Amino acid sequence: MVQMMQYQVIGKWPFPVDMLRHDQAIAEDEAEEQMISLLSRGYTDEQVDIGSFYTISLRLPRGVNPNEKRWESFGWRVSQPPLNFGDKRMDNAKTAGATLADRYKATLTKVFKVTETTDEFNGLGDVVGIFPTKISAETAANGKGWYGGQAKIEEVWAVPTGEMPGQYYILESKISYGLGIDNVKRANDDKAAALAKLTPRERKLLGLEE
Repeated sequence: MVQMMQYQVIGKWPFPVDMLRHDQAIAEDEAEEQMISLLSRGYTDEQVDIGSFYTISLRLPRGVNPNEKRWESFGWRVSQPPLNFGDKRMDNAKTAGATLADRYKATLTKVFKVTETTDEFNGLGDVVGIFPTKISAETAANGKGWYGGQAKIEEVWAVPTGEMPGQYYILESKISYGLGIDNVKRANDDKAAALAKLTPRERKLLGLEE
């Protein structure tokens, strides 16, 4: 028996159904098949909101990787490991009058991603973090750009991981970030706290003092 692994794709109508053949993928279950059918039609009906993002769970043979670049060319992104949408789907399913499409809508939010710049040509370094407002992003970006300038700020879509409050995936990345947390400042604070615990002898052995 062929072992299968799960992944999810997230995007807007229409669904690129040919990607199933390309990825050697199948729908996770019958409900996913119905949703794919709704999203892959050449027209939309009242069940599908063309402005909303939807998540579809798929399976493919273990050892075969989904073609992320090709998915992206159709405006869809791959999430692997899959995002945890189970609770949301269950809640929506209990809502009176909820349609199949409603149960597959992704809860997306716009956030501001801050990324360090490393040279005069705006080369990018580490992600500082994601922030709920532009003002909070600008505060975090100050001094984290090239030569102490401002880091790069982008408005991006993010989706809750479902694992813990305030933790989000941005659609372009499989790494999750805490909303409003300055990762660079946190790392520097952790480093300073760790150094403060060292004895003078330990600092000298580590070459931190002469």
